[in-house]
Amino acid sequence: MIQEEHFEASMVELTKFNTIIICIYRTPNSNINTFIEILDTIINNIISKRKSIIIVGDFNIDFLGSNVNPQLQTMLNSYGLQAIVDVPTRIGFRSQTAIDQIILNKYLWDYNFKVIATGFSDHFAQILQVQMQHINKRRQAAVKEEFRTVRPCTEENVQYLNYLLEEESWEPVFRQTSVNDAYNEFLGTFQYYYNIAMPKKRVKTNQLGNKWVTSGIRVSSTRLRFLNRLMKERNMSEEFKQYYYRYKKIYNRVISEAKKLSNNIRINTAGNKSKAMWDLIKQELGKHKKETRNIEINVNGTNTQDPKVIANVFNDYYTSIAHDILNRNPLQKNIEVNVNAKKYNSGSTFLNPTTEVEVAGIIKKFNNKKSTGVDEISDYIIKKCYPKITHALTYIINLSFSTGYFPDQLKIAKVKPLYQKGLDTEVVNYRPISLICFLKNN
Repeated sequence: MIQEEHFEASMVELTKFNTIIICIYRTPNSNINTFIEILDTIINNIISKRKSIIIVGDFNIDFLGSNVNPQLQTMLNSYGLQAIVDVPTRIGFRSQTAIDQIILNKYLWDYNFKVIATGFSDHFAQILQVQMQHINKRRQAAVKEEFRTVRPCTEENVQYLNYLLEEESWEPVFRQTSVNDAYNEFLGTFQYYYNIAMPKKRVKTNQLGNKWVTSGIRVSSTRLRFLNRLMKERNMSEEFKQYYYRYKKIYNRVISEAKKLSNNIRINTAGNKSKAMWDLIKQELGKHKKETRNIEINVNGTNTQDPKVIANVFNDYYTSIAHDILNRNPLQKNIEVNVNAKKYNSGSTFLNPTTEVEVAGIIKKFNNKKSTGVDEISDYIIKKCYPKITHALTYIINLSFSTGYFPDQLKIAKVKPLYQKGLDTEVVNYRPISLICFLKNN
């Protein structure tokens, strides 16, 4: 299914286990960057369909020790995938390599593997045993679990990121004379450590029930409903009525204390305590649930929900709107000339080089925002590790000043259309919200 000059791949889907097995053979001496790019696209498409993945085959890439390609390792880590074969799979007269590999999410299943010599080839065979759970389609349809991909920004992960950055000299950045090359080198290195310290994980977005509801509360709730039915159906004694009222009063007090305890834990463990408090207030007021729906846009008289079509429509509209407005309302040129006005060279500008102290001072003033642009790096993360990257950032900023060029990567934004008013099928009724990279944002 893939061009043979790069690699060959075949796939098998285990429908009962919601899992896809990919078998790969990478052609020796083929372009490894092309291989990584295509494999990344395949994995992303499968993950977006909520499928689990097992990758096996001959990669012709040595996975032993530190020999593995860092770009490939970073890409796999970003999906929570790890290579598990840590022993040689091909032994020659002068080398021992693990070019045959099994890649999966080690935390998803219980598994065992072993490598055996078959005698048929100079490659050893790998046997994988995975304990999978059968997925009940009917039950899955009754309880739909939604997932989203997140990076867990825990204090331990931040400390690990700082530890990795501590060993980085940024020498490849300082060797660059082009601001584009310097920033790309910095971004690639930072994202490499970022993906190791904080790999993406899939988490549930809809937690069924309230966290404060314990098994004891559920038992008491069932008993209270039973007592309530007895109160309505029969003429109960005064003693039973008193017992019912006492039980109900105790039950309500337990519920109240359980909610307080849960709310306190949620606030005290939150990174942004003010936001956590407001989320709780909205939850109590019934305003915390947002209806999620797919955008539907009118394209040439027909409504569509195709994401690619809608993205292209919004992109065409937002990139042409300024030009269209200027054409409809041409600017009036001022033809009056002030002969006494001083003449300045409008092309001149003067910038003093920045310093590490100035850059660090600006970063310290960042908000603790965790929203990200296309680089997936938030202000919060930069603020947490700025002492390790200030030297490199200062060099890049001064290089931009001295050369007069702005990094191309920082010109790219993640744009989200925000509905305003009017028909929600018309593109003109959506306002663009741009999420830009941390360096350009500040």
